[in-house]
Amino acid sequence: MSYVIFVGEPEKGIQRHHWWPYVGWLIFAASFVTIVAVTGYGAIEFYIRQEIAKGTAGIPRNEVGSPARPQAPLIATDQHLMPDQERILLQELPRLRSLITRIQVAQSANDPPAFGVTDQYMRLFTRSGVSPQKIFIDPRGPEDQGILILVADKSKPPKSVENASANIGDSNVHPRVVQWTPNIIPPDGFVFFVAPAPIN
Repeated sequence: MSYVIFVGEPEKGIQRHHWWPYVGWLIFAASFVTIVAVTGYGAIEFYIRQEIAKGTAGIPRNEVGSPARPQAPLIATDQHLMPDQERILLQELPRLRSLITRIQVAQSANDPPAFGVTDQYMRLFTRSGVSPQKIFIDPRGPEDQGILILVADKSKPPKSVENASANIGDSNVHPRVVQWTPNIIPPDGFVFFVAPAPIN
C-alpha cells in the first residue's frame, strides 16, 4: 500500500493488476473508518460515564464542576447528654424553681432520635423540682434544629428564659431562643424544644 502511494506502479518489467490500487485504497479507507469509529465510541462512553458520576455525586445536569468523590452521607449530631453534663444540670436546674414550677418540653412526633434526648431532659427537670409536661410540635423548617427555647416575644423574653439559658449553657449545651406562635407558649413562660439534630 505504502509502496503504491509513494513509489507508484512500475512502468517497465512486471506489471501489477490495475485493480491493486483500488484494493489498497479500500483497505486504507476501512482502517481509517475503524480508527474514527473506535475513537468516537470511546469519547461517547467517556462522556456518558462522566454524566453518571455527576448524578451519583448529586450534581444537577448542566452544573459546573464534577467532584471526584462519591456522595457524602448525612450524619446527624448526637444530642444526648454525657454523664458530666447531666451532673452539671442537676446542680443548675434547681435554681429555676424560684421562677417556674412547671415546664413544657416539646419534641417532634416524627423524630425518633429525639425521644431519648427528650426523656433525658424530662428526667433532669423532674429531679430538679420543675415538673415537665411533654408536648409534640413540628419544626417550621430546616432552621429549627438543635435545642431551642421557644418564647412568644423574643424582644421581651421572661426572666425564666434568661436563667434557663445560663443554667443549661453551663453544661456546654447552648439552646437558641426562638420566637414562636404565641398560642402554644404559656403566660410568662417558655417551651423547651428538642428539635431535630443538626445534620453535618
